[in-house]
Amino acid sequence: MTETKENTSVKDAISEIEESAAKAVNDVRYIEEHPSGPFGRQGDIYFDGIDEVPTGAVAVDTNQLAQGDTMGSRHVATGDVLLYRPADYGQVISTTQGKCVRGFAMVVGGGRCRIEHPEHATFDLPPGIYQTDHQFDPVTETKVVD
Repeated sequence: MTETKENTSVKDAISEIEESAAKAVNDVRYIEEHPSGPFGRQGDIYFDGIDEVPTGAVAVDTNQLAQGDTMGSRHVATGDVLLYRPADYGQVISTTQGKCVRGFAMVVGGGRCRIEHPEHATFDLPPGIYQTDHQFDPVTETKVVD
């Protein structure tokens, strides 16, 4: 079978995507100071620097930011961090980034925290309080599963 120019272009595009993804996995995004507001995303999870834990939030005994047991749910917080489940956890909310699904709030203590995922760049965060939200899919009206 002879390859067409179109098939070669598709193969080249796939190779470029795979190379970029491999580089991102090894990348660490070191955040120097606690940011205020939106500052990054890791796959389907967005990060915002906030000033306080949301009222009514309850501490949870997990370090996994996306619930589930698939590869896409492997957003894991390690280090000096405690997660809180806000009262509006799992609800669709409007943010400066558009509609999202509310995730956990995180308190990073005196040390630093890393947010790791096998397919995305790692975030290395300073002490502070952070809100995580999940990307929203308007077609299914649910959070995107990475």
